[in-house]
Amino acid sequence: MNREKTALRPAFDEHALKALLEQNNDELHRAFEANFGLKRGAVHYYALKRAVHALWEAEKKPLEEIVCSLCEIPMRPEVMRAIVPHITVYETYFFRHPEHFAWLRDTFLPELEQRKRTEGKRSVSCWSAGCSTGEEAYSLAMTLFEYFEEQPGWDIKVLATDINHASLEIARQGCYGDWSFRDTPPALKARFFEPCSHSAEPVPGLPRLTRYRVDGRIRRMVAFAELNLHAPQWDLSTLSDRPFDLILCRNVLIYLQRDAAKALVARFAEQMEPKSVLIVGPSEPWLLGSALFISQQIPNGTVFIKKENPLHSVHVAAHLPEPKPQAQVSIVPVPSASKYLASEYRLPHTTSIPTDEKAPDLCATNPREEAISRAKVLADSGDAARAIELCSKLLEDETTDPELYYLRGIAHLHARDLSSAESDLKKSLFLEPDNIVAYIALASIAKARGDEREMKKHYSNALHFLSKIKESEIVPGSEGIPAKAMRDMIASLMAE
Repeated sequence: MNREKTALRPAFDEHALKALLEQNNDELHRAFEANFGLKRGAVHYYALKRAVHALWEAEKKPLEEIVCSLCEIPMRPEVMRAIVPHITVYETYFFRHPEHFAWLRDTFLPELEQRKRTEGKRSVSCWSAGCSTGEEAYSLAMTLFEYFEEQPGWDIKVLATDINHASLEIARQGCYGDWSFRDTPPALKARFFEPCSHSAEPVPGLPRLTRYRVDGRIRRMVAFAELNLHAPQWDLSTLSDRPFDLILCRNVLIYLQRDAAKALVARFAEQMEPKSVLIVGPSEPWLLGSALFISQQIPNGTVFIKKENPLHSVHVAAHLPEPKPQAQVSIVPVPSASKYLASEYRLPHTTSIPTDEKAPDLCATNPREEAISRAKVLADSGDAARAIELCSKLLEDETTDPELYYLRGIAHLHARDLSSAESDLKKSLFLEPDNIVAYIALASIAKARGDEREMKKHYSNALHFLSKIKESEIVPGSEGIPAKAMRDMIASLMAE
């Protein structure tokens, strides 16, 4: 991960903040939808608290005025800029969803090349929309470079945009740690990256880390720009001088309110060439039930091809089924262990999360808090089935709540269902990548399976995030365990 985690020490009363957020819940929801297109539950409480603290640091206004600023429609640019780094998701890495890049290389680019040559053109224009810290855009650029490198004369451009200015600064530097390479073919890393100068980072509990910078040839192919996809107007004329042949907007639509997501898809179509392709995340194809696109199945996924003449086409776009209640996150399936040994789960205090440790979601209501508390009690009392049922019911309405996925994962652990536990814990980390206790739970699952390599990987991830908080601070979700004690515990388990 490229995000630095800073301990939050608000200069205001925590209970006062919680009360204000609950009082202004409806206004906050309307403002986040109007300004960003976000649906209910897309911003969890801790992200919102970090945003409030950042705005307080910038403006030094009373807490009531800060919360009122978050309820503005339209939101002032300076307010939006202050809070965006805290409410957006940073989870990305090179060649994420590799099936997309394989299809681009083997099918789309050969067809695109042939079509362009027939039209007498030698230009390709692509857009990574919601590029975060840049790994997706650079992955696309590497794929294009490898395909066209033996064919001189082609003009290849990749536009990469994101609303988060902090993410874009990382992207422009093009310097990444090992976490960003967890799905990168070694040959590509060797060819297109070199160690950054002054990149060694001493982190307590971990070896010295080396960061790697993207090759200059690849960096020059990509132009980064700040853009709110939900803004009323886009001025793309200064960013791209031609329509796009390919747009990647993956794992963005799931955070948007349904109408906002569909409107965004229609706006993408306006910026695309006929027969060009839109690729979304694995859990998002249901949002593409549109007369503007034809769905095409590819190995392990779906892509969407813009119709040549959507208004008069005799084709009808495939209407994909409505989404299942749970958010479907792409996770590599792992065979179930034949036996669950409770003694293998060295999870002191991580099977329960006290209600005062985990605060409510942005749209929290008393019934929801009571339901979560009841699920925790059920899990701790051994009634895992009812805890799972209750969490699943809550997830029908709050499909992007990392706390609920974590809690259901722990309930699955109690039920001795390792595969389901692993799946939910990974979903929780997809939404909240710095959840230390989730990494420890995954390490325990790997230990039970005898997978030492996987166990050490998860423990190392936990140590990575532990290194970013002070030794005396309590680890979130750990029921009072200080960071130093947890580091010592992990070191002991790894030594075993």
